[in-house]
Amino acid sequence: MSVSLHRTLAAAAVAAVLSSFGAGAQATVVNLAAAGVAGHGGVFCGAGNAASLTVTAGGYDVVLNGGLALGPNINFLPATASVAYGTADFANQCNNQSGYTNPLTIEFFAAGTNNPLDVNNFFVDLYNGNNVPVEYSIADNLGHGGSALIGNNTNSGKQTFGIAAAGHTITITAGAAPQGACCQWDFFINNIGFNEKLPDGSQIGNVPEPGSIALAGLALAGLGLARRRRTAA
Repeated sequence: MSVSLHRTLAAAAVAAVLSSFGAGAQATVVNLAAAGVAGHGGVFCGAGNAASLTVTAGGYDVVLNGGLALGPNINFLPATASVAYGTADFANQCNNQSGYTNPLTIEFFAAGTNNPLDVNNFFVDLYNGNNVPVEYSIADNLGHGGSALIGNNTNSGKQTFGIAAAGHTITITAGAAPQGACCQWDFFINNIGFNEKLPDGSQIGNVPEPGSIALAGLALAGLGLARRRRTAA
């Protein structure tokens, strides 16, 4: 077999892998209100127990756990007038409500199945409902992540932050409440993005995209194969 044919085959193999990797991985941002999610009013008390929420978008079922969708116009959360999915420790003490947790969890499945499906890059709008600044951490199930401090609920209490994720489960956790906090935890999320370039200034944690590393390795392997074939020839 000629050297040029070996090169062509190696390039074709790499191209096929690249193509299959990108298949179905649509760049997506899920805005809850735009997706038709109805909030359960402006306050946790009386809204009911925490409930998982599933939104289908971009070939995924995006499943939120640990909180409840409130809004629009959530009390003491001027950073957003829209519907948002949130949790607070005091919500478990209202009218025998239960199920509100810290962290909130976001899981990704292939649409219509129970098959976990990884995402490449993840970002979210996070709203701090506490009356003091709180540090929040975000991580995927593969250990990629980081943390960021977000201002109180009436002063810059929103931040878009993300990670170069490659997992199928994301956790968002409120850190220990500082002295003077209204509660142990109180936060909301919306505008969940994945398989898309991270917004400028949003990335926390200097973690390369694992998918990009893997693809680069495949490309180098293909080049190495062609080179070895040429040497043998």
